[in-house]
Order: sequence, then structure tokens, then C-alpha cells
Amino acid sequence: MTEERKAEDVRGEKKRPGVLSVLYVIIFVLLLALPAVTMPFFHEDGTAEKRELSPFPSIKKEDGSFNDEFTEGLDAYIADHIGFRSALVRANGAWQAALFGKSAEDGVIVGKDGWLFYTDTKFDYMNVPTLSERAVACVVRTLELMRDKAGSSGASFTVALVPNKNTVYGDNMPYWYIKTDADGNLEQLTKALADADVTVADLAAAFAAEDDVLYQKTDSHWDYRGALLGYRTIMDAAGYAHTGFDSLTFEPRADWSGDLAGMLYADGASPDVQYYPEYEFAFDIASHEKAPDAITLRTVNPNGNGRLVMYRDSFCNTMHVYFAESFAEALFSRAYPFETDLIDKYDADVCVLEIVERNIPNLAKKAPVMEAPRVEFSAPAKHMDGEAVFSEVKNGYVHIYGTVPPGYLGESYRAYLLAESGGKTAVYEAFPIFESELLGSDAVGDCGFSAYFKTETWQTFDTVRIIVESGGDCYVSDPADAASFAG
Repeated sequence: MTEERKAEDVRGEKKRPGVLSVLYVIIFVLLLALPAVTMPFFHEDGTAEKRELSPFPSIKKEDGSFNDEFTEGLDAYIADHIGFRSALVRANGAWQAALFGKSAEDGVIVGKDGWLFYTDTKFDYMNVPTLSERAVACVVRTLELMRDKAGSSGASFTVALVPNKNTVYGDNMPYWYIKTDADGNLEQLTKALADADVTVADLAAAFAAEDDVLYQKTDSHWDYRGALLGYRTIMDAAGYAHTGFDSLTFEPRADWSGDLAGMLYADGASPDVQYYPEYEFAFDIASHEKAPDAITLRTVNPNGNGRLVMYRDSFCNTMHVYFAESFAEALFSRAYPFETDLIDKYDADVCVLEIVERNIPNLAKKAPVMEAPRVEFSAPAKHMDGEAVFSEVKNGYVHIYGTVPPGYLGESYRAYLLAESGGKTAVYEAFPIFESELLGSDAVGDCGFSAYFKTETWQTFDTVRIIVESGGDCYVSDPADAASFAG
């Protein structure tokens, strides 16, 4: 064989891939394809991440035309249902947190020493108010009207503002979240309610005075010990005799699924420690719904005293047991907007509105479902242009809501409806609430009004006008036919 032929053979051997190279490529491709191929054999329900996974999109719309968002929906479906997804989510969250102290989940902040926090609480932590001064004033007036409603029904009214986890344990937040010297939503609202003579349970101060860590590292909530402190603080503020649980002890068990850990690590999250009360509770659950996070949960205890109506959020999942043990009857409602009819329906002695700091802006987004109180009002008014009025009929109420041009409003305002019936007039106070959802806005507004009327009451009205009082001036809209708003 000539030297040239040998050289060609050598070059040809170099160009041909070896068996190991081909095998490597095959294995690599199979690994890439494995998650997609195994999709039909894995069931992902999103439970660990506290959300619903994307459904398979429809190719056609309801009118039979092609769904031009099909490809986007398909991408979302594959991303949520791909094989080994939970394991991949877990691994990604773990290595980013361990190596860089960063979170792979937008909704979670990875803090120091394994502490996790809700991203939505970062502005509260940094004392950056997300409510305008006027929006705070609107919330205060709304809670004053709820207080007056409870008082007219013979019940006390207490607002319990639960501090965010990083408000109490901010030392565990990453260093790059820097606090300002301003007052955030919690501080602004607490001070404003005190000036308005609305009873507030100062939970932030109560937790700041405690040496023990009473919130969980990988959950956004307090543990049962923190819930007990919250219960005691609320009941002391309400001034109502209650069971103190003075000798209560707790058993720590590492078996709690932290909500933040579930979001970050999916079903691979390590359980958090929960402190379970060593106590034989005597109350019974009398409602159809039994779960601690039920929309409506009613309890009875023959050994308790009085009746409670409590508007609550998820922080009451662990706290409700103490209230249920103390009261003869307790009604815990997660319905939103708040339904004030419950105060009369259950003949409440005590009414509590409990809400966590991060949800304070919600108080400015939806007015409570409460019949507008009739008030005495007489003042010269200037003409008002540009207001927008809408309505809905729901659950026996006519709901009138809308907006007022901000130019008529100062730092605070009150809103009223002037109704005329057979030549006689009556004035009803509305909540100064901008109904964000109904008005198609994601923002928290501060130039709205919202009022509920029983249908039979509204049907007696001939015309209605909107009145706004602000900074010593009054403005009134043109009359509108009341029947046009009754559906």
C-alpha cells in the first residue's frame, strides 16, 4: 500500500465517529426527551406549590374560530406537566438557595439561615407605603362605619393587624433589602385608627416584646404559640373575658408543610417544626365546612361564654382553636368582601377583623357588604361633573359604586347618596372605596364610592345623586333615575 493511500485511510478513520461517541449522543438525546416522553405517566396537581397548574388548551374558541393563544397555552401546559417536574423544581430551588442565596421562585425570598419570606412583603419590610394618605383615610372611614354597625348591633369591634413575618424577624432578611425611615402601611394605619378611636390590637408590639421565635422558618405564618399570643392580644384589646390558657404547654414536631418551602422546593421540601398545644379542646365544629381554612367555619362550646363573629385570613387557621374554646359560639368568615349581616345573624357580642399586614391594601379595594346607613346631612353644595356611577344587583342588594374626579378631593373625603322619594329626600353614607375589581383596575384607588341598599329600599327611590364632602366643601352630581340602576 502506498504512503498516500495509508494517509487517506488514516484520515477516513478520524472522520468516522466511534461507538462511544454515538452512544453518548444517543444517551444525551434520550435524557433530553425523557421528561416529555414520561409526561403521560406523571400526575402533577400543583398542591406543593399552592397553585393550579395550567390546563391543556383548547384548539378552538367558543365561537368555533381558531384559538390564536393555543401555542402559548401549550407551552404553559408542557412547562407545568413535564415529567420529573417536581424533582427538577426541587433541585433548581435547592442549588440556587444553597450556592447563591437566591430564590428560584419569584414569590419567595431566600433569607439567612434557611429563612423564607413572601416577596410581596418586601415593600412593607422596607417601610415603603403602597397606600396613599387618602387611601389610608378611606380605609379608616370604612372601618369606622363597620365599628358603628357592630356597636348598633350590641357588639364590640376590634381590628387586629397581624405583622408580616419579616416585620418581626427582619434580621433574617437578605442585606440588600434596605429599610427607610418612613412609615409603611402598617404604621400609618395603626396610628390613623388610634386617632379615629377604633380599637386596635397591637400585635406588632406584642411580638416585638417576645424573645421566642413564634413564626416558622419556611412558612409565612406563626406557629400555635404565636397564634396563642395573637389570641391573647386581641382579646385583651377587645376587653372581653376569655380563657387564658395560662398553663398551656406545646409539643414540637417536625411535620409541618411550610407554604413558602412548598412554593420553592415543591414536594421535596423538608417539613418545618410545629408546636402543637397539649390541650384537650372541648369545642365542636357545627358548620358543614370543617377545614381550618374554610370560607365559613362555625364552632360551639357549651363551656364557653358569648358569641364571636370574626373576619379572618389564613393566620386564623391555627388561632381559631383558642377563640372556639373561649366562646359559646364563634363564626369565622373568610368571605371577601366582608359580610356585616353576620353580626346580626349570629347576635355577636364581639366582632373582630383580623388581617395580615401584606393584605392591608385589600381593605381599600372592596367595600364591606353593609346596608348604607342613613345620616343627617345638610350643607350647600356646588355642582360636580365627571363622576362615573355603576351598579350591580346581587344577593338581595343593589350595589351602587363609581368614581369621583380627584380634583374635588382633598386629603380625605366622605361620600353620600342623596335619594328622592315622592318629593322627600334622604341621605345615606357610602364607603369611600374605589372598587378596583369592578372598575377593571389592578391598582389601589383613592377616589371612589361604594354603597349597598336592600332591593326593597332601593325600589322606593325615584332619583339619586352623589354627594362628596372634602376639605369643607360639598359637591353634588346631577340626579339620575334610580330605576336605571336596579338591573
